[in-house]
Amino acid sequence: MLSDNVDWRERGNLVIDGVLIEYFANPVKQIKYYFEKEFKQNKRSTARIITIGKVLFDKTGIAEELKKEALKYMKKPFEKPNEVG
Repeated sequence: MLSDNVDWRERGNLVIDGVLIEYFANPVKQIKYYFEKEFKQNKRSTARIITIGKVLFDKTGIAEELKKEALKYMKKPFEKPNEVG
C-alpha cells in the first residue's frame, strides 16, 4: 500500500529463493476504488487479496483499517439479478 500522496501504481513479479512473488503497489484510495468497482461487478478480487494477505509492516495502521473494510465487502451480499422473463 502506498500513500495517497503518490501518483503512481505498480504491479510486478519477483522470484526470491525460487518462489514467485506477485505484488501490487497502489495508493489507499485506489484500493478502496477497486473494492467498490469490483463489488458492483459481483467480484471481490481486491477485497480477497487484502483479507487473506499478510501484513509485514504497517507504520500508520492503514493496512488494518483496509483489512476491516475488505472483510465487510467479503460478507456483503451481491445484489440479485433481475429475473429473465
